[in-house]
Amino acid sequence: MKREIVVAMLSIATFGTSAAWPVNVIFRHDYVVPGGESYESVTVHEAPGERTTIEFYGQADYLSMHDSSTLNLHEGGKFESFGDGQSRLYDSSTLNVFEGAAIGAGSAASLNIYDSSTLNIYGGMVELLFCAHDSSTINLYDGSLGLLAGVADNSILNVYGGSIDVFLSNISVSPTATVNIYGSDFEYRAHGRWMPPITGDDEGWWVSHLTGYGFDGDSMTLWGLPDPDTHDNINLIPEPGTLLLLGLGSAALLTVGGRGLAC
Repeated sequence: MKREIVVAMLSIATFGTSAAWPVNVIFRHDYVVPGGESYESVTVHEAPGERTTIEFYGQADYLSMHDSSTLNLHEGGKFESFGDGQSRLYDSSTLNVFEGAAIGAGSAASLNIYDSSTLNIYGGMVELLFCAHDSSTINLYDGSLGLLAGVADNSILNVYGGSIDVFLSNISVSPTATVNIYGSDFEYRAHGRWMPPITGDDEGWWVSHLTGYGFDGDSMTLWGLPDPDTHDNINLIPEPGTLLLLGLGSAALLTVGGRGLAC
């Protein structure tokens, strides 16, 4: 039987770094998880009348967030699984991934974002299959986003910098979803990388390549976006200086589609 503990209004000293840590932990109040602590799963709920915020420096396999809670994944913090479980965000929760933090996986593990929740990547690394559902939002400011499966159900992907590198296939963008890419000097190539056949019934396919510069002036490399000439829900939005030169600015509306992994 898996051990489970509910963390309510307990101080950090209650546990101490030398404690025998449980397999599963449930947080219902603000808490700081120090580096070196490890769990199989982390679940975050709100306490009555307040929203829980977790400062996370430790490690765990899976994450489940509820009730408009917030988890800040700091440098050294990691969610990494080599199984087939899923991490999930529900109920307008927010996950912030900062520089030096990582969400990674092997096998069939995934991250799914539901119910108007938000994933913000501020220089960290998110490298696993995941999908945004139910009007949720992904903001990539810096860092990397990999193995992206799709953006669905009126969700939004905003890219201000960093990189996207899909694995095997292109990104699936629902007709009701929106992708906004902010920057300048965009260059799109539909034939960016050839993927050879995986099975005898597969003929292989191209993975697309979009490059440019983000608002901070750093280069962006985005793999797997579908063809901007054939879609209208992916917007390439010039940097503020370019908008000024254009006189209040006109955003080039380019939607990306193509072969992609479904959510």
